[in-house]
Order: sequence, then structure tokens, then C-alpha cells
Amino acid sequence: MGRNSPQAGDAGGIDYPTHHPRYASDLSKPFAIPIVQTSMWHAIQRTYRGLIQRPTFFLAVVFTMALGIGANSSIFPVIDAVLLKPLPYPGGDRLMAIFESSPRLKVPRGPVAPPRLEEWNRMNQTFAGISGAYTESQAETSGPLPERLVCARAAPRFFSVLGTPALVGRGFSPDEEVANGPRAAVISERLWKRRFNADPQVAGRMLRFADRGFPIVGVMPDAFRFPADDVDVWLSAKLPDVVMRSREARFYSAVGRIKEGVTVRAAQADLAAVQGRLGARVSDAELAEQRFPGRTPPGPRSWTR
Repeated sequence: MGRNSPQAGDAGGIDYPTHHPRYASDLSKPFAIPIVQTSMWHAIQRTYRGLIQRPTFFLAVVFTMALGIGANSSIFPVIDAVLLKPLPYPGGDRLMAIFESSPRLKVPRGPVAPPRLEEWNRMNQTFAGISGAYTESQAETSGPLPERLVCARAAPRFFSVLGTPALVGRGFSPDEEVANGPRAAVISERLWKRRFNADPQVAGRMLRFADRGFPIVGVMPDAFRFPADDVDVWLSAKLPDVVMRSREARFYSAVGRIKEGVTVRAAQADLAAVQGRLGARVSDAELAEQRFPGRTPPGPRSWTR
């Protein structure tokens, strides 16, 4: 069962959660900030506790809003340029946390919807790649007893954008990132040592989630902790079409890598222009459909494929 999402039931019915998974705003030592639109005070309290518990990890950031205003759009891309060095990622000075901002919902920095993530990645000119991830909790059943693990569900391009090489094996291949592609798992160094005794031949060993096998293809070093400190395993998101079309299902912690020689200001202006074009393309009918009248906007659940 997901940490903030119900476990997948039968494929015929989708029950959407009332909470979105946490998202990270600190790429050096990510900490969790939940976006719960029905309880902003709860979010503020948890944010405050997270900052107090990790004062040395609070980054110096430049926060600006990329105002891509379209005639029918109320969502804007917001970029945090990560300036504190050293980051545990190669070329960390070119990594930028990207958020959605909704004046209508009074959310200055929030998670990103899957279609926005893909549109921004496809239409921009200044980023080498934009990706993201969200977390959920799932029961892993390959051992004698089930174990609850923190899983990060990764969007396409995830490991290439962050740029950290695997300690053992590799990250996801392109065919493992698509909906009908082969399943694969990348595990943390912590889980590798605890469950597999740091076996260098761990690639090919199997994890099981929801009665489906996920062969291990790689191990990420301990310094790699996106989107959260306590991730045990990364799986490809492989979201259903209904969620991939919804601009109201916002749950990705998004991160982008700007191209060499591109300034933060240029990247911000680029996304603003992209969002302006997107806003002009979204019709009133499409916006009405994406609001899912009469029910909670969709968020992720345990889509195990």
C-alpha cells in the first residue's frame, strides 16, 4: 500500500487518494514537504519540523516564478536554482528543482502533474532533460517474510538527468521506462548491504511487489537520495493513461538539468515561454474534464506493472 496512496485494486476501478505523496525541495539532503490542498496548516507544520530537524541542509536558493500565463491556464512553472555546493550529483550546479504554482489554489510551490513534466521536457530549449519521482510504501515479498520498503516511482530520464552513476550495475534503460516495457528495480546501497550482504553479483536477483517480479539492475550509492532520504528502491512509474492526461494529478518532485552555458535566467524565461504556449492550447472543455467534477483530483496509487 502506498504511503499516501491506496494499494492497487482490480484494474477496473481506480480509487484516487486525498493526499499527494511528498515532494522534495532540497536536492542536497531532500526532505519531505507534503502538499495537502485540504489542510495547508498541516503542511506548514510538517515543513517547519523538517527545517528544524535539518538546519544544516537548508539550501541557499534563488526562488523565482516563471510566469507563463495562458488564456485558459492557471498553473505556472516555478524553478529553484540549486546553488549550494558540493551536491552529491555530477554537475550539481546545473540541477534545478521545478515546481508548479497555482494562484487559484494558493499553492506557491507544489508537485508537478505528469503531462506538464512531459510537455516541459519536450518543448523547452534550455534543459538537457526534465524528470521527476514520487514516493510510496509497498510490501516486498521475495523473502520469507514481507517487508515494507519505501519505493520511489521514477519518470523517464530520471537517472540520466540526475547524472549519478550506479555503484553496481546501471539505471533504467529507455525500454524499461515505458508503460509496456520490462520491469526493473534499482536499489539503494543501504538495502544492498542489509538484504544482499553487498553482493557484487546482485544484478538479476528478484524483488517482488504485488505478486510481480522486478529484477534488480543496479545499486545507487548512499549519497544518491532523491526524492527522499529513506528510499529503498527505485521503480519506473509507468502511469496509467488517465493519470498521464490529467493536469490536476500533481505529485512528481520534478528536477531538470540545464544545458552547459545556459543561465538560470534563460532557463526561467524558456519555461515561461513554454507555459505560455501550453496555456493557449488548453481549451475550456479540456480544463473542465481535467477537474474531475464531484471527486478528489487523481493522484498516484500502487501501479505495479
